[in-house]
Amino acid sequence: MRGHRHSARIADRLALGVGLCCVGMLALLPTDRPQAQSILLSHGVTVGDRAAMLRSFRQPPLDWTRPDFDDTQWQRYVVSASPQVMKDPSGAVVMVPSLWTPGDAGLGAQGPLAGDSAGQGAAAAMSTDEPTSPSSEPDVPLRDGLIDAGLLSSPPVAAVELAGAALRAGLAATMPGALLLASPVQAKRSGRSARELSEPLLPDCGGSLFIRRKFDFSGIPGGSGSAGTLLLRVRYSDGVVAHINGTEVLRSRLPEPPPGDLPLFASDRGPSDPERYYLPVSSLPLRGHGNVLAIEVHPRTPLRCPQVEAELLALTGPRLLRGPYIERLTETTLDVTVETELPSRVLIRYGKGEKVQHRDREVESSGEPQTVHRLHVGPLKPGTLHHYQVVLLGDGQKRSDLPLQTFHTPPVAGMPLKIVAYGDSRSGHPVHAQVISSILAEDPDLVLHTGDLVERGTEEGDWDRFFSLTAPLLARTAVYISPGNHDYAIRKQGSLRLYSLFQTMFPPQLPTPSGSVFSASRVLADTVAAPAPLGNLSEAARGYYSVDVSGVHLVSIDSNQAGKADQHRWLEADLTRADQQVPKPRAIIAWMHEGPFSSGWHGDYPTAIKHLVPILQKHGTTLLISGHDHDYERGQRQGLDYIVTGGGGAELRPLKCDPRRRRCKNQPLYFANEHHYLRLEVLPTVLRVCPRRPDGTALEECQVLRLRRP
Repeated sequence: MRGHRHSARIADRLALGVGLCCVGMLALLPTDRPQAQSILLSHGVTVGDRAAMLRSFRQPPLDWTRPDFDDTQWQRYVVSASPQVMKDPSGAVVMVPSLWTPGDAGLGAQGPLAGDSAGQGAAAAMSTDEPTSPSSEPDVPLRDGLIDAGLLSSPPVAAVELAGAALRAGLAATMPGALLLASPVQAKRSGRSARELSEPLLPDCGGSLFIRRKFDFSGIPGGSGSAGTLLLRVRYSDGVVAHINGTEVLRSRLPEPPPGDLPLFASDRGPSDPERYYLPVSSLPLRGHGNVLAIEVHPRTPLRCPQVEAELLALTGPRLLRGPYIERLTETTLDVTVETELPSRVLIRYGKGEKVQHRDREVESSGEPQTVHRLHVGPLKPGTLHHYQVVLLGDGQKRSDLPLQTFHTPPVAGMPLKIVAYGDSRSGHPVHAQVISSILAEDPDLVLHTGDLVERGTEEGDWDRFFSLTAPLLARTAVYISPGNHDYAIRKQGSLRLYSLFQTMFPPQLPTPSGSVFSASRVLADTVAAPAPLGNLSEAARGYYSVDVSGVHLVSIDSNQAGKADQHRWLEADLTRADQQVPKPRAIIAWMHEGPFSSGWHGDYPTAIKHLVPILQKHGTTLLISGHDHDYERGQRQGLDYIVTGGGGAELRPLKCDPRRRRCKNQPLYFANEHHYLRLEVLPTVLRVCPRRPDGTALEECQVLRLRRP
């Protein structure tokens, strides 16, 4: 089983869908109404005519995952052809989208049904009238007994309410199966009896969720015998286990079952975006008819309702996972990365202009078929419009031509250079999508991201969503990244994923015998002998780097390593080398996630002020850009012009000191608590700074900073 993956194109498919409506819709649903189950059926797949479900704090019989298990006592669903609709508390009709709808932004520009005209309109929804499962219904005699026992006798009103809240919290933690009734205060105020208002301590949808779905499987088209791979995509809360014909194929965020009949709870909250799991067909006990996909979902606490949406796909041919995305773009070179779901080879055709020409050049990946492909394209002409097209090459004659992409190389030194900077996109997907649209309209030469690209760097589903939203931009220009604290999460393990996704962008910085540092990628690219053996690149320092584009020196600083001496030495050596260039850079722009100066929620970062600001000030840095605080701030402190730009999508926060209302300790020159991005124009003698709202309108009038003389 490989790590999580998703696809942008799907040829032949085997699809099963089971699940509750999307998490984001729960706030719109009445709490006393059963929630519909959405089912997705893909074209040409024979799926059993029914699905069965059970909610319970107890584990079902051991054989519940096997095809011959008798589930006639479980809850049933009847597939209807009508769209799935629900009503919010106000009575308004709400459309509940399926997780795997082609238009879902979480799956990229090409969803699982994209390109499959025969499969259009194949989605179907379950009936919203759910029968109650006998196995999951609270024990009615027990409820009646508690009422008759006088549990609702009337001490003072406040005491009843406080005692009820405390009892709910205590029982929830120690007795997951306990019931608690409505208070007499509620009964008196509503004019209804306590019995009428009695409710279980835990929600009706509490407990674990167990789902069985039957399907037929006749093999993967084009595969030989049992060859091939199935892809299981699933979004859930909070822990999940999946079985095929009794064989466990997935366990995530769940410990092994406890002894006896105790309820099982997840160890962490589930993902907000789908995850991907690869299942080799040769390892699965599949048969032609009557297979069963069995999924169990467990909450993190008894008060949470488990939810799941899933899809099972058969993978064939060369298939795109993500990309193409540009990692580095200079005046004369282009570094492109493409990821495929199945091992394959990649070919890139490229040339001048926006159309394919007979004199276009080609570069192809070498070695054995792989899933990660990094190709270097060049030489290119500075300041010129180019095109490229990625071709995926599979076994035999199988191939897939991806759409043609256009890009322009940055201009030569001294010419105007347009840069866009933004940050803290995280899980603010609607705003982030609007920002990306405006950035595309700006048509910049390059983009700087100040970090917190995703909510949690360890979540592959979060990265899927990021690449999906930014795909049009990443294919056209380089988005240079400075790592954020959320990109490092959880426990800094997310940084490893960040560096693997952008391996070319984050070269290892290796120490030399003299104690200075150098970039291994720069040495290797220039075929210059390294001053010291390269050693293990995976153990070398990463997270900070520099790029020279059009006479501008760009320095990415890792604020997660702000206190590390290795980065301090690297920064001093890098800026010293920049000062020694002939001619000198016309501007030095540094960017990082958690900056030294801020009037926002987090405030100043003393470690950065102590260790990094003196180095930046010493070497005449033109502008320092940071994020972390979700606002826009422009100021000048300790001889440095700085800007905080953290308005790329994450939620805006209240301020500890609002400079718009009173004078703060270090009053900035301008402050706005709004989503935005930053447009920078490096002209021959000045730097124009223009903040823009997500729709492209001006947040503040453009400001002008004078450049240093070469």
